[in-house]
Amino acid sequence: VTEKGFALGDRLRGESKHEIERLTSQYKVELSLVDGKIREDLRKAQNTFSAKEAKLELDIGRLYTKIEASKNEMIRYTLGTIFSLTAVAFGIVRYATLSGSPRRDSALGEGVEGRALPLGER
Repeated sequence: VTEKGFALGDRLRGESKHEIERLTSQYKVELSLVDGKIREDLRKAQNTFSAKEAKLELDIGRLYTKIEASKNEMIRYTLGTIFSLTAVAFGIVRYATLSGSPRRDSALGEGVEGRALPLGER
């Protein structure tokens, strides 16, 4: 009986060892598959993130370009307004000084008392 018991024990031990090795290899394969799936999902997420980041950078660049264009246009209109108002102010000052005081005829250098010369006579 003891020899049969040892044989049975050795057979069960061998079957158990074989079953443990089979389960271990099966779990390793499943873990490898899960690991591959996780890596693939991570790669997809990184690619999506990179694409979104590139699009965002492009949109930010376009926004900066629009801001610069608007700023340059505002400066141009402001300078145009300042120069126009300055020209009008110089015209008003010239008109005020010519109509209210004696003028000198630029061609002759003689003073004309009390009146402004018409445009054709200047």
